[in-house]
Amino acid sequence: MLVEVKAFGEVNGYNEKVFLDFSDHQFIEKLGEKYKFFFLLNTICIQDFSDEENDVCKLSVRYSLFCKSLRNYEVKNYWGRINILLVVLKRAVSLSFRTKRLLYFKIFLNEFVGI
Repeated sequence: MLVEVKAFGEVNGYNEKVFLDFSDHQFIEKLGEKYKFFFLLNTICIQDFSDEENDVCKLSVRYSLFCKSLRNYEVKNYWGRINILLVVLKRAVSLSFRTKRLLYFKIFLNEFVGI
Protein backbone atom coordinates (compact mmCIF):
# COMPACT_ATOMS: atom_id res chain seq x y z
CA MET A 1 0.00 0.00 0.00
CA LEU A 2 1.35 3.42 -0.93
CA VAL A 3 0.00 6.29 1.16
CA GLU A 4 1.11 9.91 1.30
CA VAL A 5 2.71 10.76 4.64
CA LYS A 6 0.30 13.68 4.99
CA ALA A 7 -2.75 11.41 4.51
CA PHE A 8 -1.29 8.85 6.91
CA GLY A 9 -0.94 11.52 9.59
CA GLU A 10 -4.40 12.99 8.97
CA VAL A 11 -6.03 9.70 9.95
CA ASN A 12 -3.57 9.07 12.81
CA GLY A 13 -1.96 6.11 11.04
CA TYR A 14 -2.48 2.53 12.08
CA ASN A 15 -4.17 1.46 15.29
CA GLU A 16 -1.17 -0.14 17.01
CA LYS A 17 -3.48 -2.30 19.15
CA VAL A 18 -4.64 -4.07 15.95
CA PHE A 19 -1.34 -5.64 14.98
CA LEU A 20 -2.18 -8.57 12.73
CA ASP A 21 -4.32 -9.45 9.73
CA PHE A 22 -6.96 -6.76 10.04
CA SER A 23 -4.65 -3.83 10.73
CA ASP A 24 -4.85 -2.82 7.05
CA HIS A 25 -8.65 -3.09 7.10
CA GLN A 26 -8.84 -0.79 10.11
CA PHE A 27 -6.47 1.71 8.48
CA ILE A 28 -8.30 1.65 5.13
CA GLU A 29 -11.63 2.27 6.90
CA LYS A 30 -10.17 5.38 8.55
CA LEU A 31 -8.57 6.50 5.28
CA GLY A 32 -11.86 5.93 3.41
CA GLU A 33 -13.70 8.26 5.77
CA LYS A 34 -11.31 11.09 4.88
CA TYR A 35 -10.54 10.30 1.20
CA LYS A 36 -13.25 9.05 -1.15
CA PHE A 37 -10.98 8.30 -4.14
CA PHE A 38 -7.85 6.22 -4.60
CA PHE A 39 -5.70 4.73 -7.33
CA LEU A 40 -5.27 1.02 -7.84
CA LEU A 41 -1.87 -0.11 -9.08
CA ASN A 42 -1.77 -2.96 -11.58
CA THR A 43 0.75 -5.17 -9.79
CA ILE A 44 0.95 -8.62 -8.26
CA CYS A 45 2.46 -9.38 -4.86
CA ILE A 46 3.31 -12.85 -3.61
CA GLN A 47 3.05 -13.51 0.12
CA ASP A 48 3.93 -16.47 2.31
CA PHE A 49 0.67 -16.94 4.21
CA SER A 50 0.89 -18.05 7.81
CA ASP A 51 -2.46 -19.81 7.34
CA GLU A 52 -0.68 -22.52 5.33
CA GLU A 53 1.07 -23.62 8.54
CA ASN A 54 0.21 -27.10 9.86
CA ASP A 55 2.04 -27.12 13.19
CA VAL A 56 -0.65 -27.01 15.92
CA CYS A 57 1.59 -25.17 18.36
CA LYS A 58 2.43 -22.44 15.82
CA LEU A 59 -1.21 -22.21 14.75
CA SER A 60 -2.40 -21.80 18.33
CA VAL A 61 0.15 -19.04 19.04
CA ARG A 62 -0.85 -17.25 15.84
CA TYR A 63 -4.57 -17.62 16.62
CA SER A 64 -4.03 -16.27 20.12
CA LEU A 65 -2.34 -13.18 18.66
CA PHE A 66 -5.16 -12.90 16.10
CA CYS A 67 -7.74 -12.86 18.93
CA LYS A 68 -5.82 -10.30 20.99
CA SER A 69 -5.42 -8.08 17.93
CA LEU A 70 -9.06 -8.17 16.81
CA ARG A 71 -10.29 -7.61 20.35
CA ASN A 72 -8.94 -4.07 19.84
CA TYR A 73 -10.47 -3.50 16.39
CA GLU A 74 -12.42 -0.23 16.54
CA VAL A 75 -15.94 -0.47 15.17
CA LYS A 76 -18.55 2.23 14.64
CA ASN A 77 -21.63 0.21 15.60
CA TYR A 78 -23.03 -2.99 17.08
CA TRP A 79 -23.09 -4.79 13.71
CA GLY A 80 -19.42 -4.05 13.16
CA ARG A 81 -18.63 -5.73 16.48
CA ILE A 82 -20.76 -8.75 15.52
CA ASN A 83 -18.88 -8.97 12.21
CA ILE A 84 -15.49 -9.02 13.97
CA LEU A 85 -16.81 -11.61 16.45
CA LEU A 86 -17.91 -13.83 13.54
CA VAL A 87 -14.53 -13.47 11.79
CA VAL A 88 -12.69 -14.62 14.92
CA LEU A 89 -15.16 -17.43 15.63
CA LYS A 90 -15.04 -18.61 12.00
CA ARG A 91 -11.25 -18.88 12.26
CA ALA A 92 -11.62 -20.99 15.44
CA VAL A 93 -14.05 -23.32 13.66
CA SER A 94 -11.80 -23.59 10.62
CA LEU A 95 -8.68 -24.34 12.67
CA SER A 96 -10.57 -26.86 14.80
CA PHE A 97 -11.76 -28.80 11.76
CA ARG A 98 -8.34 -28.63 10.14
CA THR A 99 -6.41 -29.84 13.19
CA LYS A 100 -9.20 -31.90 14.78
CA ARG A 101 -8.66 -30.07 18.10
CA LEU A 102 -10.97 -27.88 20.19
CA LEU A 103 -8.04 -25.87 21.54
CA TYR A 104 -8.99 -22.85 19.40
CA PHE A 105 -12.35 -22.40 21.15
CA LYS A 106 -10.55 -22.18 24.48
CA ILE A 107 -8.21 -19.58 22.99
CA PHE A 108 -11.22 -17.72 21.57
CA LEU A 109 -12.86 -17.58 24.99
CA ASN A 110 -9.68 -16.59 26.82
CA GLU A 111 -8.13 -14.11 24.39
CA PHE A 112 -11.07 -12.59 22.50
CA VAL A 113 -14.04 -12.85 24.85
CA GLY A 114 -11.94 -12.53 28.00
CA ILE A 115 -13.43 -15.39 29.99
